[in-house]
Amino acid sequence: MIESTQLSHLKESLDRSQKIIVIYPKGATFDIVASAQAIAEALVKEQKDVRLCSPEKGEHFYELEWGQLTETVTELGNQNLTISFDYNSEQVDKVSYHIGEDTGKFHLTIKPKKGQLPLNAQTVEFLYTGAEADLIIAVGVSNLEDLLQLYFGYEEMYRDTAMVSINNYETNFGTEKVNISQYSSYSEAITRMINDLGLNLESMQATNLLAGIDQSTQGFRSLSTTAETFETVARLLRSGGRRKRVAPTNAPSQPQAVPYSETEVTQYDAPSSSVSGNFGVQEPVVEGEFSTQSTQPTTKSQQNQQSSTNKRKNKQTNFATQSTAREGSSSRG
Repeated sequence: MIESTQLSHLKESLDRSQKIIVIYPKGATFDIVASAQAIAEALVKEQKDVRLCSPEKGEHFYELEWGQLTETVTELGNQNLTISFDYNSEQVDKVSYHIGEDTGKFHLTIKPKKGQLPLNAQTVEFLYTGAEADLIIAVGVSNLEDLLQLYFGYEEMYRDTAMVSINNYETNFGTEKVNISQYSSYSEAITRMINDLGLNLESMQATNLLAGIDQSTQGFRSLSTTAETFETVARLLRSGGRRKRVAPTNAPSQPQAVPYSETEVTQYDAPSSSVSGNFGVQEPVVEGEFSTQSTQPTTKSQQNQQSSTNKRKNKQTNFATQSTAREGSSSRG
């Protein structure tokens, strides 16, 4: 359980923050993605300016149920509009701008030199750069460098902004480090944190968190599942959550066929009997005769062994026949 003093610090950080970035890493499990989305949605309900960010949306983005937040953004910049294009100083004569009096629109004019072609409009790019936040909440992030484009170029912001790091161990970054290793999953920890902080949990987020716990505990079969886990599940169900299944992380979506080898299959024929009511009882085998109730050999080695046995029996039968004939001839003589 998260200590009361740490919860108090978290609540103070949330109360004094308006712009909040919730971030999770590339390749995150459904459990982590659902947890990050749930806390972001809960903060939106508190009228916070929240952005949910990740280096990539990932496969689990499409398995979530969404509320007021509708997406995960993959670019952190949202402050400055930057216009970029291919530039050649020998080609440009003058750059100027003016604002239309009637329309109020901003016009940027790039005048080419005499005899030069104008700039290619298809090379012009528009993007946002620069970001600012009052608080960063990192869920399941082990290394800030793993955030790729969300970190590089924004190192100063990460250094100067208060950060809550939520992980299953104590990370080496963050002004507030929340270790959730005592819980079965991120989803269980975030559910309890949302409740302890007095935040609201919608039914869609409850559904996502239920699926996160289900996946992380392998359908509640994991040894990490505790009585507190089932208490959390009950709370989520009471909040309107519905159980649903998501594909296990790094697991094939379809069962894989088991290779079949014909020589590995042993054929078995149940013994039969011509006598009614005498099922399973075999008649004794008389020397020189072949039992009609023997099973057929199923492998080449068994066939060879059966052939050798048959030849040996044939020799014995022929020898006995010849001896009987000689004895009869001698007695007649």
